[in-house]
Amino acid sequence: LGSLNVAMFDRGDLDRLKLISGSVAIALHNALLYEQEQRRTAELAGLAKLTQAFGAVRDTQRLFSDLVQSVAPLINVEILGFLIYSESTRELVGQRPFIGLPDDFLELYKVSVAPGSPLESAVLEQDVIVTPNAFEDPQWEVLGLMPLASGATLRDTVLVPLSASGRTLGYLQASNHRDGSNSFTRSELNLLMIVANQTAPMIENSALMQQLRLRAQRSESLRRIASLTSSSATLDEVLDYSMQELTRLLRADYSVGYLINQDRTEMSPHARSTTSLSENQLSGLKPMGLEDPQFPFTAAGSQHTISVADTRIGGAIVPFYQDIFKLLGAGSAVGVPLIVRNEGVGELWFFSRQINAFDSLETQSVQTAAGQLVDYLLGDAFGAE
Repeated sequence: LGSLNVAMFDRGDLDRLKLISGSVAIALHNALLYEQEQRRTAELAGLAKLTQAFGAVRDTQRLFSDLVQSVAPLINVEILGFLIYSESTRELVGQRPFIGLPDDFLELYKVSVAPGSPLESAVLEQDVIVTPNAFEDPQWEVLGLMPLASGATLRDTVLVPLSASGRTLGYLQASNHRDGSNSFTRSELNLLMIVANQTAPMIENSALMQQLRLRAQRSESLRRIASLTSSSATLDEVLDYSMQELTRLLRADYSVGYLINQDRTEMSPHARSTTSLSENQLSGLKPMGLEDPQFPFTAAGSQHTISVADTRIGGAIVPFYQDIFKLLGAGSAVGVPLIVRNEGVGELWFFSRQINAFDSLETQSVQTAAGQLVDYLLGDAFGAE
């Protein structure tokens, strides 16, 4: 107590305050214990929801959504989500949904993990990466994480490794405390470690289940294509059905088949072997003469599969293909040759608007399907048509 006047308090006032202070102390102590208990109860409830989330989820995208919603109440931050390491592209990629970041931005929320880089060492050694200000931390510059920090305006940030079966899956990221603090407490870090340890096996199991389902789908699709090629269907019918089936299997946005005419003078798009193209896109596809200097570098001319993870990086891709990528707005593409008696008779192309859309297993599936179509062509169907 205080007063602007002198000598306002006497010994009796002090005694009364001492008498009251004991009760106040007990009340405050109980309130703090209750608050801690409530927080602990919320944490346990949230952790329990993590297990429930996995039991009800059958696809990876839904799993990340449920996990983020379960973890969000446990930690008072503005940005929360999962960065998953892709072994095929060697990138840490933000997964939808990512609290605090719009879905459109997640297309860019990724960072490359170069071989032998400090970031690769941190990923493999499963280091916890924590900083009071990611945007100004020189260590983040060394690790190559600055694109994440600058793009999302990260301040206080922690990346907790996700590890399952001795393998690093990526990180659980939490950033920017809502209360303005610039550091994570020991209890918050312990909680995030518990969450990471619980979610990592769920993410691994979900990925394995998805791979098993995709393998089953690939096997069934290839079986149906093989069955059709052994039927009395015409070449147009076989190609039409096969391209539709493979387009669904690869989750591609477009597909185009090219065939070389019997005079072996020109390779042109086969109308029945295209899917999801508009009239303008279909009319924009041009044929190529076999005397064209570009032909030896095509899938049919080289008799090799061509896989383009990112069409923005031209590399050795000939202008003929680059024009097609631009016409279709493709981000990635894969093309396989049709080879009959050691000669290319055409090629099958599949396109996605997304970059890195096709993995090695999907490419193998297309190659297997192309082999089945070649068996059909060898059955005199090609000559008859």
